[in-house]
Amino acid sequence: MSVARCMLLFMLSILIGGCATPIKVDPTPAEQQSIRKIGLIVYPELEEVNFGVVGATGGLLAGAAWGFLGGLLDPMAWYIGGPVLTTPYMALEGAMCHSELSSIENPEQHFEKVFKRLELPSRLQRHVLEAFVSGAPANELLVEVVSSLNQEARISYANSRGLNTLLELKIRVTLDDTLFTLDGSLSCLPWVRSEVIASLQRVSDGAIIAKNSFPESSSVSKNPLTFQKMLTDESVIVEFMEQSFFRIANRIRKWISPTQP
Repeated sequence: MSVARCMLLFMLSILIGGCATPIKVDPTPAEQQSIRKIGLIVYPELEEVNFGVVGATGGLLAGAAWGFLGGLLDPMAWYIGGPVLTTPYMALEGAMCHSELSSIENPEQHFEKVFKRLELPSRLQRHVLEAFVSGAPANELLVEVVSSLNQEARISYANSRGLNTLLELKIRVTLDDTLFTLDGSLSCLPWVRSEVIASLQRVSDGAIIAKNSFPESSSVSKNPLTFQKMLTDESVIVEFMEQSFFRIANRIRKWISPTQP
């Protein structure tokens, strides 16, 4: 999902945000204290694999929409140019990124196949287990892997094992485009984002006590890679995902038990 589309969705969410009942983001201190035995569920399939690179036409339309809606919701967007600036910028981004990807056959399909082949759920599971094991002595937390069975079977299994909380994790991955000045020239570079959606469910009554999102993104300025490199050298993606999951796993550990070291 490109930056423009992110903005559009964000603006729409503002307009319709009051329609949905919000889920508590963080467990309360009392709930955190009650969590002692956790059943870890990492869904075996990726929740989403999004390829957000736009072509020249898509960039033109996205730029105009971004500038127009931004002007409606934020007068400052018009102060800095509104669609007058965002439209040609997004069109340029689309054209340059389309050109960058023209040498790769079926880049979107290739991107999806690569991420599905990397077995990301098992990588995330390993990092989460390591994060909890490293901090276990402080709070005596016990974490046990539970397979992604249906709801009733999970609750039944958790009860039989004496688990009081289920931690469910789902993975989203997105590849976007972005323009960046590199060596004095404007280049289209890949921007990879990973996100883990975490839910805490109380076993005793099946209630969701908290749900949070843990995003990580690649740093274009510190690690300027081309699409060619990103989509043809799997080691680059593996390194990024391993680092992302390491950071996310520790953030999840702190989310559940902030007193852990």
